Amino acid sequence: MGQRADAFDDAADLEEGIEAIESIVADVEAADEQVGELTATIPELRSALEDAHAEADGDADEDETTEDEG
Repeated sequence: MGQRADAFDDAADLEEGIEAIESIVADVEAADEQVGELTATIPELRSALEDAHAEADGDADEDETTEDEG
């Protein structure tokens, strides 16, 4: 509307700026969705890593015991 009314000195530059801001807002919205998914996934991943670490420690302890006995 402002462009038609010639209300801005350089309407083309303003339009480009608005398009750039719209693109940034879309990127932020997409990132927000990804953060939501990561927030739900990180605790599960952490738990799985802790379990794997505990299992690896248990296997290492068994290996040490076997070596000590051997």
